Amino acid sequence: MDISQFEQLGISYIESMSNFVLGEIESEAQSVYEKLLQKGIIVRQGNAWGLPNHLRITVGNDSENHALLSALSDLIG
Repeated sequence: MDISQFEQLGISYIESMSNFVLGEIESEAQSVYEKLLQKGIIVRQGNAWGLPNHLRITVGNDSENHALLSALSDLIG
């Protein structure tokens, strides 16, 4: 996943040594989470880690990553 596209969308992020990225969606995280689910894109909310404005995003294959970035662009771009 080209995470520089997060920067273009204004999403700050925390990289990890595993296959996910933690993105800060600001105050829209709950709404973005729900809309991604409606599009069939599954991410995890950061509430479990005390980060309500974050989404945990798993790095997928190229088509999954493209779908995610396209949806994020539509929702917050």
